Amino acid sequence: MSNHTWNSNDNTLNSHRDSAYDPWLENQINQELLHADAPLALDLGCGLGLGSARLRRLGFQVISTDFSSQALLKAKRLGNIEAAFVADAESLARKLSGRRFHLILANLSLRYIPSDRLQVTLIALLNALKEKGQLIARFNHRGDIAANEPQPEFSEVDGILKTFYTIDDLLRICNPVLSELKDCRPDENWFYQIKESDSLGLGGGQRVLTLDWRCQR
Repeated sequence: MSNHTWNSNDNTLNSHRDSAYDPWLENQINQELLHADAPLALDLGCGLGLGSARLRRLGFQVISTDFSSQALLKAKRLGNIEAAFVADAESLARKLSGRRFHLILANLSLRYIPSDRLQVTLIALLNALKEKGQLIARFNHRGDIAANEPQPEFSEVDGILKTFYTIDDLLRICNPVLSELKDCRPDENWFYQIKESDSLGLGGGQRVLTLDWRCQR
């Protein structure tokens, strides 16, 4: 994926979602995290950094990542991010260096991972959560794909291949993740939920799925 492709698409996306982004994020966050001592958040695929900026206003220290160095430079110029490094979701685990986060935000960034690799990526991200940590991820709903799309789980727009899901799709991926966590880390209480909603902040009445993972130790 080229940096030029990112710029032409992400600028359009964020120009529509600015007004509706903050309420979604603030309502989704586990309020206990806001009272943690120096809560640390990871914004995965931060784009222009709107989510990072909102998390900072809520009191989080934020590390922002994106696959595009141009995205990070623009987000810094806008004043939306501070600490940042270039990484995509699949290579991120190698760059975390043992860091642990109270919150990981993946707002429409995991959609670029093919569904057969999402399970491994989720496990890596969940292993980077602190006690009572939370992973919040949003995905595009498969119902938004055009009826004549040859591959119903994918849609290519301006050279970007995105993965679309239904609730059942995510359940098939997340249930084995939950079983593995319970087997490998039996002293921890992991759970997740999936919500479907419309998102006017994404440029119209598009349907999205919010995946909310939490760990209670």
